[in-house]
Amino acid sequence: PEQLQCRTVCGQGAVRCVRFNADGNYCLTGGADKSLKLWNPAKSLLLRSYLGHGQEVLAVACACDNANLASGGEDKMVAYWDTASGTAVRKYRSHLARVGALDFSPDATLLASGSVDCTVRLWDLRSKAQAPVQLLTDARDSVTAVAVHSWRIYTASLDGRLRCYDARKGRLAEDNLCKPLIGLCATRDGRCILASCSDARLRLIDRDTGDLLASYSGHSVADLSVECDVSAGDSLVLSGSAGGSGELICWDLLSGELRCRLRHPAAEPARAGVRTQASVVQSVSAHPKLCRVLTAMGDAVFLWADPAHAIADEPQ
Repeated sequence: PEQLQCRTVCGQGAVRCVRFNADGNYCLTGGADKSLKLWNPAKSLLLRSYLGHGQEVLAVACACDNANLASGGEDKMVAYWDTASGTAVRKYRSHLARVGALDFSPDATLLASGSVDCTVRLWDLRSKAQAPVQLLTDARDSVTAVAVHSWRIYTASLDGRLRCYDARKGRLAEDNLCKPLIGLCATRDGRCILASCSDARLRLIDRDTGDLLASYSGHSVADLSVECDVSAGDSLVLSGSAGGSGELICWDLLSGELRCRLRHPAAEPARAGVRTQASVVQSVSAHPKLCRVLTAMGDAVFLWADPAHAIADEPQ
């Protein structure tokens, strides 16, 4: 389709996560081969590899000035990298289980990591201390996603709770969505939270009141942590899918209308209902300024342009 601008085979066995960097010129990929890689996605150009994890890299993040990166993995470690040199500035080993969620604070002085050990740990990047500056232990099941927006820290957990920690007032607000949460992101204006749930519905929640503003359906999540995101300008809701066709699903944020299903060219039709890793779109990242989207499926990353003007394909 015209929306597909570039496909990059990453050579990482399987790409577990993909993220644009702060200005959207480059991207990070975490792979099953234990590596973190920095790319120019528009040219399929590998710029640098970062090696140091003992197992698969499951989460990646980039600081606001692009000077530092972070990664978390199956080895329970959080690594803080110098982008230019490729060296690990610090390696945090406090988590008791795999780390699958990371996010920097807006000023890049704090890093939040979420884990299957049911905790969120906050790391002061200005300090050389190996212990977290704060430990959040309110979750009763695995923490699947974290998002830091301004002074608020949002967390998603399989216990069905969306939590918001207000760092200024020292307060915690919880919303019970009654379904395990497998992903979340904040809208660009910070007024709403988009939560991805295990019942294959995305829910848009008002940050201040906790009211449900909209819900979106049409994708498949199965038993996987399928990511969601919101496009630049808060116009589109985006999600991967665990269906056999390998799709990026896009909805209009305000109306909830399905805008498009962008099928990945490498996707193979599922055989007798069997889902293969090569046809699962787990990771999604929207460009910070432009209508561009990155997705990861199998061993490749796909760059999509202008999905807002694609035509919706109704399921057969």
